[in-house]
Amino acid sequence: KIDVADIELKPEDRSEVLRYLGYSGQIIEEPLEKDIEAAIQAVNDSAEPRILYKIYDIADDGDFKDDLHFLEGDDIRRHLSGCNKVLLMAATIGMKTDLMIRQAAIRNPIQSIIMDAAGSTLIEVVCDTVEAELREEVEAEGQYLTSRFSPGYGDLPLHAQKGFFDALEIRRIGIHLSEDDLMTPRKSVTAVLGIADH
Repeated sequence: KIDVADIELKPEDRSEVLRYLGYSGQIIEEPLEKDIEAAIQAVNDSAEPRILYKIYDIADDGDFKDDLHFLEGDDIRRHLSGCNKVLLMAATIGMKTDLMIRQAAIRNPIQSIIMDAAGSTLIEVVCDTVEAELREEVEAEGQYLTSRFSPGYGDLPLHAQKGFFDALEIRRIGIHLSEDDLMTPRKSVTAVLGIADH
């Protein structure tokens, strides 16, 4: 089991927050610098990172078993070509951060935008950390892990989220799905990774 509860943004993640804000080399003046520091701290304080993952076998002929029927499209089949297992994962940083960002949008819209960027950065840090640990685990067994592939990428439809919800019982970590297949909390991710012996 991978523990993500203590993952938070570090000073070196500031550049990624700036990337989400559209930064491309502009000079950052001191007031904005302080706003960024405050947003990062606020996200760290409010976030409650949680993850789930589960591994499924792929049939010898490369077909997905019934449990994975929702993995539709040519792009995901290419992504998982040559894999013998599929790893489904879900991650979130929790509802408190969402609520904080929404509340800030009323009082201080600019700070809300910076918090949103910090939240996006943190969920990616959580996913990257989990992926790195999983990669170490499978490589210790002589296997290799692909990169992440999420619903909405390529021709894997967004409605594949429903399959993730059923397969992983994602409500257990506080993620809910709208009728439009959008997740709440917003800073949540579902992804597929393949496991192969090469």
